[in-house]
Amino acid sequence: MAGKSPTSRTLHFVLPGTVRIKKNSRRIFKRGKRTINIPSVAYEEWETSVRWMIVEQIKNYWSDFKLLTGPIHVKAIHYYKGQQPDLSGMIESVGDAFEGMLWKNDKQIQSWDGSRQIHDKDNPRLCLWVEEFGCSDLMSEESEIMLDQMSNNYKQSKK
Repeated sequence: MAGKSPTSRTLHFVLPGTVRIKKNSRRIFKRGKRTINIPSVAYEEWETSVRWMIVEQIKNYWSDFKLLTGPIHVKAIHYYKGQQPDLSGMIESVGDAFEGMLWKNDKQIQSWDGSRQIHDKDNPRLCLWVEEFGCSDLMSEESEIMLDQMSNNYKQSKK
């Protein structure tokens, strides 16, 4: 299930299933002198399935969707069954899984505020909100001028 929030810059997705952690059960291969780490089969299967779900939800709800290229805020609420996975591992898995699908590069993610994990053995899922933002969109012109002045004053005081 996907939906639009009141602002057109926020995307919302609900993806069934438990997030698979990328670092669990990595496969290690040696090629000559090089060692190659490959994510687990479980992670690769999860990534493939959620990427298909994202494609379907984008087709149904955002026919004019374009890959997000600016700074973004992501909130991921992971309802898991079984043992609680590592939160930072979940965040890394989500960031990597949707790179090239929703955002160009996971380095664009400026915050994961509000992300958390909740046990739900009957309905595991990932609720994902993605919001593109920029300083000029979030601040008035006066605030930007004041911020620039403060930044310049700080730079001068460090000389």
